Amino acid sequence: MLALIILLGCNIQFILNDRIETAINFVEKINLDYEKIDWFLSGGIKDKSISFVTEADKMEKSILQHGVNDNWNFIKDYKSTNTAENFKMVEKQIKGVKYSNIFVVTSEYHFERAKLFADTLIPDNEFEWVLSKKEERNSRQLEKLHLKNVMNDIEKVSK
Repeated sequence: MLALIILLGCNIQFILNDRIETAINFVEKINLDYEKIDWFLSGGIKDKSISFVTEADKMEKSILQHGVNDNWNFIKDYKSTNTAENFKMVEKQIKGVKYSNIFVVTSEYHFERAKLFADTLIPDNEFEWVLSKKEERNSRQLEKLHLKNVMNDIEKVSK
C-alpha cells in the first residue's frame, strides 16, 4: 500500500510549523499501515525579501529533525506560491501513480478554499483532510476575501 501526504506550505512560519507538526503526528499514527509514504511538500518562495529558502525545503528539514523512516520518500514542489498552483502540481504528481490513500494537510481555517481548489482542479478526488489548528487573529476573515478569487486563480493555472 502506498500513501501520499500532501503538505501545503504557508509563508507564516508558526502556521507552517503547526501544519508540519500535524502531518508528522498523523503519519506516526498511520506509518505501519503503508509499505511506502510519499510526502509531497508543496511551496516555493512567496517573498524573497523575507526568505531565500523554499517552504518545501523548510518542511523537509523540519520533518527530518523528527527522524526519518526508510519507507518515506520526499517529493518537493519548489514552484508553487499559492494554493491553486499547489494543486496543479499535485495533479501532475498523482497522474499514473496508484495511491491507496491521499491525505492533504493544511490549516482548519484554510480548508474550505483548499478543498474548492482540489475539487475543481482534480475532480472526483478522494482526498482525506488532516487539519492543523493554529491561525492568526484575522485568518478566517482573510480567507473569506481569498475565496472570492478562487476561480480567477484556477483560470490562471489552467492556461
